[in-house]
Amino acid sequence: MLNVVDGFAREPLAIRVGRRLKSADVVDVLSDLFNLRGVPRQIRSENGTEFIDGAGLGAIAAVGARTTDIHRTGQPLENGFCAGFNARLGDAELFNSLLAAR
Repeated sequence: MLNVVDGFAREPLAIRVGRRLKSADVVDVLSDLFNLRGVPRQIRSENGTEFIDGAGLGAIAAVGARTTDIHRTGQPLENGFCAGFNARLGDAELFNSLLAAR
């Protein structure tokens, strides 16, 4: 699950569900959000390959947004609100299949 959350407004903006999400999925979701809400000054992400590969970073840089990542893996407080959001979503056990999650 790819969750995009506005860290300032503390608002979930998008959720993409799939068995494997790649940088193209991240770029697709972010492009849609940029068109709807404008380009943010900064995008903060975890250290997953779908975020840090050349295609994802290149697409984000091309629109003028700055990227930062969580530097210390396993430190949820560095991204506390998002970690809490993901934990609550996972604890809810709302979905019993990929189709239900979509």
